[in-house]
Amino acid sequence: MSPVKHCHVMPSSAEDEGGGGTTRTCSDHDGTRLTHVSIISRTSESEETHPDSNYQTTRTRHNELAHRRMSAASRRPRTTHRRVPGPARRAGPAPYYARGAARTLVSARLSAPGGGARVFDNRIVRRVTQVGLAVALASSLSGVTGYASSAGTATVRVVAQGLNNPRGLAFGPNGQLYVAEAGTGGSSCVAGPRGQDCFGRTGSISRLVDGHVHRMVTGLVSVASPGGQGATGPDGLSQRPDGGLYTIMTASPQQLPPGLPAGLTEALAAQLGQLIRVNTNGDYTAIAGVGAHDFAWAKRHIALVPQQFPDANPYGVLALDNTIYVVDAASNTLDRVGPDGTVRVLAFFPNPPVSDAVPTCLARGEDGALYVGELTGGGNALGAAVVWRVVPGHKPVVWQSGFNAITGCGFGADGSFYVTEFQTGGLGAASPAGDVVRIAENGTRHVLGAGQLFLPNGFLAGPDGSIYVSNWSVMPGTSTQGSPTGQVVRISA
Repeated sequence: MSPVKHCHVMPSSAEDEGGGGTTRTCSDHDGTRLTHVSIISRTSESEETHPDSNYQTTRTRHNELAHRRMSAASRRPRTTHRRVPGPARRAGPAPYYARGAARTLVSARLSAPGGGARVFDNRIVRRVTQVGLAVALASSLSGVTGYASSAGTATVRVVAQGLNNPRGLAFGPNGQLYVAEAGTGGSSCVAGPRGQDCFGRTGSISRLVDGHVHRMVTGLVSVASPGGQGATGPDGLSQRPDGGLYTIMTASPQQLPPGLPAGLTEALAAQLGQLIRVNTNGDYTAIAGVGAHDFAWAKRHIALVPQQFPDANPYGVLALDNTIYVVDAASNTLDRVGPDGTVRVLAFFPNPPVSDAVPTCLARGEDGALYVGELTGGGNALGAAVVWRVVPGHKPVVWQSGFNAITGCGFGADGSFYVTEFQTGGLGAASPAGDVVRIAENGTRHVLGAGQLFLPNGFLAGPDGSIYVSNWSVMPGTSTQGSPTGQVVRISA
């Protein structure tokens, strides 16, 4: 049965370019349950004043660099974050698991050459249309899905499997484990520059109990390849100290493609880029249009990244007492969402010469600073990804470096900092191997889960010193000819 949606839209006093200014209350009935959704979209009135005191100098410097890069484009090859540059010597399609990296991490780039149609575009790796390699690799790893093994002194155990593109993790108010599932897309597909993008409402927030998956919130929008791999939808997940759970949705309503069914288009417009509060009874409320705000911000600051802006893809979220922080992997910003839903850019992460920073995760330290991990560090060179330290009101500074494809980060119970590496060989490498790097307070590094983690994502610290990450995070929950499914794993000493 097709969902029936009833919405009431009221104008608000807030206005912003490309987003904000309305309050929408909707009721969805999908034939099985009634969900009430309230969408509140606001933007900051002080957006043109960047919070970084050195912003004007930084902006001028970026303008100069942008002109230099543009003038030099005809003299040297340029690699942008639209696709992974390597391994350039590998012919043929990229590995099956690589198809999810672009959509999962920095997808939904608006592509409208010559004023053409808006479409979703893979921005890091090439799309894969053949599944032969997927089946072959899955067969060689058929023993992985039920493992309980160790690397060094760390033991990795599967907590749950059969998950649909699992991403962010959080403990709920009842102490149970929750995961954001980006879904498997849907049956409404449109042609993109590198293949089809399939849209649907298969995203969910799920509770994991004794290995069982209880999909508590369903009907969240999802975009994936036709096979359901590499979906993006609800990505980040965080619990506020008062017990509230928050997820962040991908992209922005400005990036909607044409040609989708009216009901699905309405759902996408209502959810894309939204910060959503979820309740354990299955209801959810969209409280801030972060994606719409960031897209508009990028449009106003297009000179920072003239060949890639405007763009938006909110990805990581950190919920604190009175403030929620979001990192946007496409606008390269750290945002603050106030109690009233107002969104403000706190920091912009500078672009390397050949790509952008692509921030994906964040955590707050005991010193009060925010620590932000990035995906590629520009150009996808091995060891190029870094962790930034951000003190609001100051420019971000590099705190730790030498990582590969960071997709999760945070502090553990012992004060160590953890980094989840999506692929240890760099984004788009031939191997899906990933790991978690623990940085002790004295700076010593230890690798956890080597040989046990594949395309991991997210990070959550347990009170007993164990940690949790999503594994096979770009895979759907239904296995195809022995291929792995999305998992959540627990790593303990």
